[in-house]
Amino acid sequence: MPQDDSLWSTLRTCCPELRSIGTNVGPKSIRPDSELFRFDDLSGFTLTAKTLPDEWDTFLPPEPELPDQLWDMLLERSPRLEQLRIDVSQRSRRVWDTRRIVQGRWPQLRDLELGDCSMAGSGASRVLMETPFMRFLAEHPKLERLRLPSLSSFPRAIVLPPTALPNLREFSGNAAHIRGLPNLPHITTLSLVHQPLSEKMVSLVCGTLKYMKSLTSLSIWLHLDAQTDHYAVFRNLFDSCRGLKHLDLACSEAPWEIIEFISALRGSRVELTTLNLTRVERAAQAPDLHKVATQLATTNHSLRKVTLKYSFTTWVFLDSIPLQGLQVFVVTGKGKHGPVVLEKRFKPSRRCFRRPLSFLHLQ
Repeated sequence: MPQDDSLWSTLRTCCPELRSIGTNVGPKSIRPDSELFRFDDLSGFTLTAKTLPDEWDTFLPPEPELPDQLWDMLLERSPRLEQLRIDVSQRSRRVWDTRRIVQGRWPQLRDLELGDCSMAGSGASRVLMETPFMRFLAEHPKLERLRLPSLSSFPRAIVLPPTALPNLREFSGNAAHIRGLPNLPHITTLSLVHQPLSEKMVSLVCGTLKYMKSLTSLSIWLHLDAQTDHYAVFRNLFDSCRGLKHLDLACSEAPWEIIEFISALRGSRVELTTLNLTRVERAAQAPDLHKVATQLATTNHSLRKVTLKYSFTTWVFLDSIPLQGLQVFVVTGKGKHGPVVLEKRFKPSRRCFRRPLSFLHLQ
């Protein structure tokens, strides 16, 4: 939050047309009397509690209440809300209580993102909140983009009428969530990165992906041990979503041979345009990422951009992977010996940490 809270009142006074606003509070507590909550007729609002890798909010209460002033602004004074995002870092102890969101009725709501929030709170049952939340979703047919957390304090499944969410095109949640979505054939973008998926879970997810005929963009986090048949997992994934153009794949457990991924891609009908691949490598020798990118471009001729990242250790949070290497490659055309793959120069930063995969826009 800005040090000077008067920033918000200045914006209200000097920018009367301002309709979309938001802030990251970091590891700080929220002031209920903040000028931030005095806006009227908002179309977009964002409140996040992201932190840097060396910042922790250990001393804050684990489930703080969001101020009544915030809900009054959203529920009572912003009937034309189109976009709402309430999110907390994966590494945070805080889990904001968002139960009051089910009271909202925003006919124009198109974009809703709830990251690591609670629908139970103290003294309430997650099960008791499932019906009100499902009713809330059904009452917002204009939703095009929806992100849900996968915490135990949040409804784990979605059960909606077949006609609900007819305009939904982008979804982020857990494996149980997608099985209950009513319009799977029309979803184009899917993110399954809240929790790592085991080999068994990947198999179940692939059974659902086969119904998603319009899917072109997939972000997925896998946790496969050394005994896993990685080729079989990748081949099943590619066979389940043959129209895929953009793939963001993270594997956080054991090192595996890149040839297993390349072979599965070669044997599929998938024609990727962009690929983001994050994996664990053996610490004995750093991989030749340019060679890997060239092999991928040779295997899949439609590839135009390849981002390769690796770590020598496993990880538990996607927003703080201990990266040892990151390179971006662009395929510019064909030469005498195959595709021309050029490295896109990356300026190193003192704080090198991975952004969450959720709804990563691949260009």
